[in-house]
Amino acid sequence: MSALGLTHGGFYAHFASREDLLNHVVGEMCSSALSGFETLQIESPAQRVSNGNDLIFPKARDSKESGCPLASLSRAIPKLTDTAKRSYADAYQR
Repeated sequence: MSALGLTHGGFYAHFASREDLLNHVVGEMCSSALSGFETLQIESPAQRVSNGNDLIFPKARDSKESGCPLASLSRAIPKLTDTAKRSYADAYQR
């Protein structure tokens, strides 16, 4: 935050609550994942299954820095707010 010229208080002032911050982060992660998927030329999930391919690319599944946020968020679903869960569910279905 200091590199951006923000204080912790200045950053958190942009959000109504911790839950609001979480909702924004999850929403952005899901939007980012969908944008990335839209630019890839890959087989559909049905094609991947019929061809015997893994549904999740190992690189996307395993990389914390550049992996798929939908995969990394999946274990946190029970702890998410209802709004964040809806964002995740919408992105996952799309």
